[in-house]
Amino acid sequence: MTATTTATDPRLAGLFRRFAAGFYDGLLLLALAMIAGLLVFIAAGGMSRPVGTLQAPSLLERLANLLLVVTFVTLYFGYGWRKAGQTLGMKAWKIRTEYQDATLLHWGGVLRRLGCAAPFYLLLLMSVLGLMQQRYLLALVLSLPMLANAGWLLWTRQGALHDLWSDTRVVVVPEPPKA
Repeated sequence: MTATTTATDPRLAGLFRRFAAGFYDGLLLLALAMIAGLLVFIAAGGMSRPVGTLQAPSLLERLANLLLVVTFVTLYFGYGWRKAGQTLGMKAWKIRTEYQDATLLHWGGVLRRLGCAAPFYLLLLMSVLGLMQQRYLLALVLSLPMLANAGWLLWTRQGALHDLWSDTRVVVVPEPPKA
């Protein structure tokens, strides 16, 4: 995309809409992560453990849970982006992810976009965990890449860094014409 947009170009989604849709999707993904944890707990015989004992999950249980969460996240975004360019959160905030030529993503594009965005969101999640442990300086340092990404989005008005790296864009879905 060029530095200037023409009247025929769709309007790129701003920071607030992206954040709101991401927050909405984050709540849904939290529910999926809880389901993944429950499935691993049941598969590992969690209910057959002695009552009143606290046992840390094994490495195998942790890896299985991680694999299930990554699978759920990939399928959640992949299904939404490939079917209509939207997840549930994006649909609520009327934004859509697409390639620069306005076509829907294919699986390679989904994986590339997730791979480009994942480091930003993982560091932000670690920042929140740092805040919960009252490690404020660590939380600030870990949130700097996401703040830089948001600053880039606001400054260039051409998309976030992971949009550029994955050759995608997030646009506002136009209102349907009134009858």
